[in-house]
Amino acid sequence: MKRNLQCRTGFQVRKQEFIRKNGGNIMATTGYELVKESIFKEANEVSERLGKEPSNPKLLGAWEALTSVMKASALFDEYNDLRKNNSDLSWDEIERKYPEDRSEMSEEREMLFVNDCFECFEKEGFAKKFWSPFGDDKERIGQSFKVVGRCSTKDSDLSSLPMWNIKFSDGTVIGAYPEEIIPREMKKNGCPLEGIE
Repeated sequence: MKRNLQCRTGFQVRKQEFIRKNGGNIMATTGYELVKESIFKEANEVSERLGKEPSNPKLLGAWEALTSVMKASALFDEYNDLRKNNSDLSWDEIERKYPEDRSEMSEEREMLFVNDCFECFEKEGFAKKFWSPFGDDKERIGQSFKVVGRCSTKDSDLSSLPMWNIKFSDGTVIGAYPEEIIPREMKKNGCPLEGIE
């Protein structure tokens, strides 16, 4: 009599164990947390086997790969913690955190500063209409838009950030400054439009 055996990876088994532990609720965690849990369990198993077979090249390679992934995971967790801590960041706190002029910052410090500015502006919220104190895109003034995402150093100079990619109803996407899409900044720069908030 043949049996239909289903081969499952260690990750699949752990995922099922996790689901059982959480009352069948897979939404109790993210895929990242499941992967992280799996990696740490694999690392423990490899570590135990290395204790018995310290010169096994496959185990040494697996250990090296797993420790690299665990370091990356720790950095990712640290970044997420910073983002959570920054959710209450205010402009006064940014001024205290970065007392120097932006031109005096190292590139790494300026990137942190820009990220904090992104967080504060996004917490304030975006305008309902586009406006610009600059010469470009005057024909777009008063048009509604959708924020597509943050601009980055891949598409902009670090010194021009924070900026966001915004999309108009005709499909045109442009990079927009806070003065063009953040109500408080727009008003500070002379925006006469009503109904932007």
